[in-house]
Amino acid sequence: MTTRRRRIYVFLALAFVGGLLSTPAQGAAQRSGFIVGFGLGPGYNRQSYSGSSGSQTGVAMDFHLGGVVGNGLEIYWMQKATYSGSEDSNISLVASGVGGIGFAYPVTPKVYLHGGIGRGVLIEVEEGGTQTVDSEGLGLVGGGRYELDESGRWMLNLDVMYGKPSSGLNVLGLQLTINVMSH
Repeated sequence: MTTRRRRIYVFLALAFVGGLLSTPAQGAAQRSGFIVGFGLGPGYNRQSYSGSSGSQTGVAMDFHLGGVVGNGLEIYWMQKATYSGSEDSNISLVASGVGGIGFAYPVTPKVYLHGGIGRGVLIEVEEGGTQTVDSEGLGLVGGGRYELDESGRWMLNLDVMYGKPSSGLNVLGLQLTINVMSH
């Protein structure tokens, strides 16, 4: 694919997302004030470092705390992570994720787009829990959620995460969580 064609696709995608975000969803759940949410589900991570790569599946966790401003825009502190075991005999736990500022906006009465930027983290706990290797750098999150009930408290979240915790290390994650939110 040529560079010019990529630019056209990126422009069209941004125009589409901009159009969705500039038009409020009709009949969307009217939230206001303080919100707090938590979710659990399956997660997947793929780490690549200097030509080698590895992947794990594990338990995904999603937490956010913030508020609603304007016409349904949620702004919050988020922490999304996947915890898994490791094939390396010296490492008992691998955790990777993103913590930072996030947002969600309704595009239909039951569907929200969300994203965020913050700190991408990779933590490896060595056997016995005595030493921890902690890397952190840029982290990005994008995804969507679907409300599972009329109250808007139960939802299904799908998140794609990218982190660059250190030079040469890239982490790509995918989470599917069932969340409960208080508003």
